[in-house]
Amino acid sequence: MKFRFTFLFILIICFNIYSQEKTVLMIDYSHSTHIEGMPSATIVKANLVASQVASIYEMDYLNISNFIDEEDGENGPILNVRANKNPRIFKDFTTQSIYSVERVFMNPFLVKDTFTIFNWSLTNVFETILGYKCQKVNLNYRGRDYEAFFTTEIPFNAGPWKFSGLPGCILKVKSTDGVFEIFAEKIQIKNAVVSFEKPFVKELDKSISWDDFIKKYKKKYEELQSYTGPDGGSMSIPKRKIEVLIED
Repeated sequence: MKFRFTFLFILIICFNIYSQEKTVLMIDYSHSTHIEGMPSATIVKANLVASQVASIYEMDYLNISNFIDEEDGENGPILNVRANKNPRIFKDFTTQSIYSVERVFMNPFLVKDTFTIFNWSLTNVFETILGYKCQKVNLNYRGRDYEAFFTTEIPFNAGPWKFSGLPGCILKVKSTDGVFEIFAEKIQIKNAVVSFEKPFVKELDKSISWDDFIKKYKKKYEELQSYTGPDGGSMSIPKRKIEVLIED
């Protein structure tokens, strides 16, 4: 049984900062990547901060563990979410948009994706994670098969990395080939006002679609296929990272 979920939100949004959310979800994840050909997995801490309007998922490759400033306000705590220079994924729930920085060789591009890229398949398998009853779903996404567990007991339609589009919060997801795995280690729900600073505010108007990004990536891949350096050496970029970039 396959399904897609559409989210409707009627909210007031400030262009550069999302704020005035009263309930905030914060999850610490373990984020593991074991790319083919590498001797071992790279495991980092990752943080998700989500409201009903937006979320930021940050992978802590630079070991900057705290990107949330908390201060006292007249009506309770105020959380200021400030993205560091780690890789991060920004989601705008009001437009069902996903923003990430992807690279073609050394050149970064801001890529805008959509929640509809995830076509989840529901199962009747359940598991308890950190005290929450979770249901298993399957997914084929850009060249890999995934298994994930989400819970409706947490009142947020949120998830780690780019994963989105389920009627609840995703606490665990892994690729069946062992390349990619994310699982929740700590969950907090706070009553607070939260302000999100968009991590790509300068580039946001310059975003490109995933299809346009793939065209640029493929063009560079083909250029490097015929490249020969002065010393006779060659250069290349991978056909696939977490997502397939060049189809065989």
